[in-house]
Amino acid sequence: MGSKPHNHPLFVTDYIKEQKVKWILLDGGSVVNVMPKFIMNVLGIIVKDLSKSQMVVQRFSLESQCAMIMIRLRLTVGDLLTSSIFHVIDSKNSYKILLRHPWLHKDGIVASTPHQYLKDYHGGKRKINGDVWLSIEI
Repeated sequence: MGSKPHNHPLFVTDYIKEQKVKWILLDGGSVVNVMPKFIMNVLGIIVKDLSKSQMVVQRFSLESQCAMIMIRLRLTVGDLLTSSIFHVIDSKNSYKILLRHPWLHKDGIVASTPHQYLKDYHGGKRKINGDVWLSIEI
């Protein structure tokens, strides 16, 4: 990952379904929001109530995997309330949720990996600090 802050991934803590979720990775290069199946289970989301997904997700290793289902969830990051569609995959990752680039722009958020925070410009400038990532716990 590198020792300089601009090489560090930007993780935040979020509330989804009123449950605190750590290690949410903000990825400016991702085209979809991804949720591993085990997080969906932790949040108490029932598969039969969700829409099937036709999305094929290509991972960093260039390995492809079909998403199982998709779901729209409300998110709370800092004091920002929003919602987004997630594609659920059955895999273990170094993140608990992956938020894609368009999520940031839709809500007027600017991510700064060198400074490890988000800035929100709706209703005045707000700063949301990223998580310090000394180790990843899943």
